[in-house]
Amino acid sequence: MMKILGENFKRIRKSKGFTQADLAHGICTQATVSLVERRNQVPSTKILMQLCQRLEVSVDKIIV
Repeated sequence: MMKILGENFKRIRKSKGFTQADLAHGICTQATVSLVERRNQVPSTKILMQLCQRLEVSVDKIIV
C-alpha cells in the first residue's frame, strides 16, 4: 500500500515558493493539495506525477 508523506510534500512545496493554489494550477484543485498535505491522502497517479514534476522532485521522496 502506498502512503504519502504529507509533511515532506508540504515542506518541499514551501521550499520551492509555491502556494497550494500555485502548485495545483492546471493539475488539480487547491483542496486536493491540502488533502495530500494534511490528511496524507494519495491522489491519482497522474496527478501525483504532475505535482512532483512541477516540484522537480521524484515521487519516491514523498511516498513510502
